[in-house]
Amino acid sequence: MNRSNDPTLNLIPDQDSPNPRDLSDFCQKWNDLKVHASEEQLSSAQLSPESKEVISWLTILADKVCHTEDF
Repeated sequence: MNRSNDPTLNLIPDQDSPNPRDLSDFCQKWNDLKVHASEEQLSSAQLSPESKEVISWLTILADKVCHTEDF
């Protein structure tokens, strides 16, 4: 692996980056992002069934971690 494709180089985004720096940043933004992973959005997306299942599982996980689940 050379420096240009080293995955550790992008682990800590700079302060101007819109990417989450930690779980707190992610959870603050999750409600806005969640609509893009809805069943309606997934049904119209050109994704494999496996990819849709992964997104569904990650959505459930994010809801639980960020305490936004509808239970």
